[in-house]
Amino acid sequence: LIAVSVAGGACGEEIYHSPLALAACGDRIYVADHTANQVAIFDAAGNVLVGAIALPGPPTGLVIAPDAELLYVTTGGPEGQVCVIRLSDGANVANWPAGHTPGAPAVTPDNKTLFVCNPFNNSVTALNLSSGSVEQTISVGHEPSVAVMTPDGARLLVANLLPASRADGDYVSATVDVIDVPARVLLGSVKLPNGS
Repeated sequence: LIAVSVAGGACGEEIYHSPLALAACGDRIYVADHTANQVAIFDAAGNVLVGAIALPGPPTGLVIAPDAELLYVTTGGPEGQVCVIRLSDGANVANWPAGHTPGAPAVTPDNKTLFVCNPFNNSVTALNLSSGSVEQTISVGHEPSVAVMTPDGARLLVANLLPASRADGDYVSATVDVIDVPARVLLGSVKLPNGS
């Protein structure tokens, strides 16, 4: 998806930036360039790169706030964080601690809470968007990797990468966990088909 020519390299050399996630807002597309430690900004109409926002670590996910004023970017590593980017000028206005290699951010429709998956801690963290503080950490299945908020903000669906049981049994599957957003509790899990 993203490769750029670099000065000082071999003629025509391109470096792949390992895009992991994207989000769109108006005519702009924001791409998490993992190995470049940046968010690339594209003009969708012109299909051109118009800028980049440097980050303190490799981005693992991003989501645009419901009011389209801020972009929340998760960055990887044992001391992962959420970078808060102001969309009007691309400024990184805050960095909040968010656990080990957070990713798959999802924001509530009321723009009050951000949820991030912590795959190496088998948890989902709820962050208060006014203060950046951790409101709650919710235990989920093995390596949560994708999170989607229902349109009404009542439930957060979390897909886990690995099965909860041994991988040599008769039935081996990962799960999708269902979190009650207002109560901040795990309601249950949906077992996926065998072999998933």
